[in-house]
Amino acid sequence: MQTPGQPRLSRRSRLADFFGLKRNLVILLIAIFVIGAGEELWMRFIPKYLQAVGATVFVIGLYDALRTLLGAIYAYPGGVLVDIWGHRRAFIIFNIVSIVGYALVLLVPHWAA
Repeated sequence: MQTPGQPRLSRRSRLADFFGLKRNLVILLIAIFVIGAGEELWMRFIPKYLQAVGATVFVIGLYDALRTLLGAIYAYPGGVLVDIWGHRRAFIIFNIVSIVGYALVLLVPHWAA
């Protein structure tokens, strides 16, 4: 409900206020979505790549099982670290680690199969 002295907010502003979306948060969400989508584009070709370099069906299945298992297990230590460090500090540290990982990949001069 709007009071007489309060300025009228646009529909977009009211929606952003309702969901608690601030400009920095929206930019962060878009960046996470784009990075995640970019990673998933090539992840689906890893089994074919492994097959092309001579991996057996067992090894390809083991790779996928380990990837799924580690993705599930990493959530627990990450949650503990967030509880210890706090949301903001953990978020910054985990993003720095991620950026360092991407930087290391960029420094690899040649990917031989």
